[in-house]
Amino acid sequence: MQRLSELISLSMEESEEFLTQLVIRKTIYARIDRPAGVVNFREVKDPNEVLNECSRNLSSLMALVSKTTHLINKEEMIHSIKL
Repeated sequence: MQRLSELISLSMEESEEFLTQLVIRKTIYARIDRPAGVVNFREVKDPNEVLNECSRNLSSLMALVSKTTHLINKEEMIHSIKL
């Protein structure tokens, strides 16, 4: 929190109030640990959500690989006919 205050040129109290307003407006995600003086900007995700996102990304990647392979095979067939 101290470093954040330095970076935005506000006092600790003003920085905390400013950060709180951003969180309330859902502009950013943050969790403030006052005793430790630490601000965590990373949202903790549910493990199931992380796995689902990974699965969607892999499915999308595999679809692109499949489409690319199909297009490469198509080009190879077109060029082999012309010879």
